[in-house]
This record gives sequence, C-alpha cells and structure tokens, in this order.
Amino acid sequence: MKITSYEQLNKLVAQSLSWQTGVELVDQGEFQAEVEFYYPADLEEDRRERWFDEFGIAPDFATELWNVEAFLLPECDRNRLVTQITITPTMVSCGIKPLVADERSTGMAVTGEKGIPKSIALAVCLAWLRFKGFNFELELPAEERL
Repeated sequence: MKITSYEQLNKLVAQSLSWQTGVELVDQGEFQAEVEFYYPADLEEDRRERWFDEFGIAPDFATELWNVEAFLLPECDRNRLVTQITITPTMVSCGIKPLVADERSTGMAVTGEKGIPKSIALAVCLAWLRFKGFNFELELPAEERL
C-alpha cells in the first residue's frame, strides 16, 4: 500500500489502535456532509461530542509529538512493548518490539533520509504501523512534507 498523505497515515494509526469511528455532520453551504472520524474506545460521552472539533478526522500523530506521547506510547506500555528512538544530526530512527521476545516482529522506521522528513513523531508512527504488520511505501507529496 502507498501512504500518500498525512491524513491517510493518521487514519491508519487510529485504525491500528482499534479506535471507534463516529460521524460528524459538517455544514457545506446549504448541504451537510457526513465526515467519519476516529476516537479512543474508552472516551467519555461528553468528551466524544467535542472530539471532532479538537482533532478532526484523527489526531495528527505524524507531525505532533504530543499526540504520539498521549496515545501511541501509552498503548506500547499497555502491550509491554519497548520503544527505542535514536536521534542523530541527520536522521531519527525508531524501533518497537516486545519487552519479552514472542511471535511478534519488530517495527523499524527511519526518517531524515530518502526524502522522508526528519521527525520523531513520524518515525514512531511508521515504526508502529510496521510493528502492527502494515506493509507500505511512503510517498508524501512535497507540499505535505514537514
């Protein structure tokens, strides 16, 4: 599969977290459009009503490190996964693997090379998706690069 936008990447991360989907009605002049969005399954009802306004279709995991820290890294902790991030002047790499070796494989990703923007958040998202078994090629358009 080709990932061609941050929106697509963020949706894949939300799906891989087994998040629920909701529908928000968005005014489009004299019409309303239904927009599907993703939210955590354990989100309280009153918070869910404001979720779309705050995060849109899905939180911006790929470019906002605080979303990775708030949602993705705690999921790694719950699943007893080790996350290793290495930062050099030219690249960021991330590896995600089980704390105790089991049948699951390691997810690895590198940013800052091959046209991929250097980003901690992006490296963690890509490693997470690879850990979850997604096979993809990253082809973000130039205007969407960090």
